[in-house]
Amino acid sequence: MGVWANKQEDAHRKIYEAVEDASPANETLIGAVHASMQSAFSVKFLGVGVTEHHLIILPLNKRWKPTDEPALLLRPDDLEIDTLFDRKPGVAGFLALNAEERGTQLRFSARGKKYKLEVMGGTLVQDALTSSGQKDGLAALYEFLDAARS
Repeated sequence: MGVWANKQEDAHRKIYEAVEDASPANETLIGAVHASMQSAFSVKFLGVGVTEHHLIILPLNKRWKPTDEPALLLRPDDLEIDTLFDRKPGVAGFLALNAEERGTQLRFSARGKKYKLEVMGGTLVQDALTSSGQKDGLAALYEFLDAARS
């Protein structure tokens, strides 16, 4: 493993552990990813994870540690899905797309707030730059959100 891969694995481990700590009791974290959400004048870093019953959005600092903001725990019925990279349903359809065929954002609304998450992974080039945990977490996140839109 190269230096870049080691740093990506280390970052993912920190994010996974932080999101796992924010997970509801008696639920198992299935996957976690690092994401960003841009506003007019800043970018927020987030740890985003899924359990069997919840989507977890945890604000992070630039060192991948939780901020003072509490984690947001959302159930599938809290979510209104807009677009998930593409218009094709299912994980297999998402994973089969190349960069030209899919968008770059996961867009949804929850409790009156709109989310536009940028998540790295899902294309040949992006997968080369991410950890295996990020790729697995992205598949779990996409599957959770895709099921919520059904």
